[in-house]
Amino acid sequence: MSLSKAAEIPYGILYRLETGKIKKPHPDLLKQISTPLELDYTELLTRSGYSIDDSQANKSVEVISFPMHSLAQLFNSKQTSTDNSIHIKLASFDAFKDAVCVSIEHNDFFPLLTEQSYVLAKPSRSYDADKLYICQTKGNKYTLGLAKQRGKKTALYSLQGLLIEDLVENFAEILFTGTR
Repeated sequence: MSLSKAAEIPYGILYRLETGKIKKPHPDLLKQISTPLELDYTELLTRSGYSIDDSQANKSVEVISFPMHSLAQLFNSKQTSTDNSIHIKLASFDAFKDAVCVSIEHNDFFPLLTEQSYVLAKPSRSYDADKLYICQTKGNKYTLGLAKQRGKKTALYSLQGLLIEDLVENFAEILFTGTR
């Protein structure tokens, strides 16, 4: 059984973790991988830069319900959700209070996101370096974009490394991903 399935973590998140793109993994992510790998959770926390008393590691986890939306509804100000909701365990709801839960309905984002994935995303007016975004282009197509610092400017690039900021009409920062 693959670690992605055993830990219930999308392959893209695991890939970013394995390649060092995620500099300080969230304690919840470390907890998810510790069990199938039979590793000590406290040791993983310590190796990832957390102290045992670190407030992030000791936050209580809440289960929050988010109504599910389609990708097309992400940038629509009059969002209507489907009858489905997703229940997510979160250490802090504050960071997700304006987030929209979006169901991924096609494989355009493979291998990072699959048809079984959902994302919590927050529509934004600006982008920050080293963050991942769902982008809506002028032709109403969707792609993933990564904001990169280039000199004094932050620019938005496709995952293939192409500058896409002039093609993008709307974008939303990806805060969390999971699988249904």
